[in-house]
Amino acid sequence: MIIGYVRKTALAGIAALFLATGTANTTEMYDARCGNKTISIFARHGWMFSEGEKELPTRLFRVRQDKDGKRVIYFRGQKCRLTSTL
Repeated sequence: MIIGYVRKTALAGIAALFLATGTANTTEMYDARCGNKTISIFARHGWMFSEGEKELPTRLFRVRQDKDGKRVIYFRGQKCRLTSTL
């Protein structure tokens, strides 16, 4: 009787862990206009920037938070304007 209870509790805990890690692995995707370029931005465990099929080096970008807590992205010192959230 006690073994069945322990098994159910352990399985419930493992299921909760799988659910929690599944939601933590979501990917944010944005399109932004940075000067005369349209940039695709992907955020998961870091940032990835691309222009079409070409991946751009992350050193060209800065990601900051403004005083309202919103993300602001700069490309070579120019503020990018988000055009869509995918």
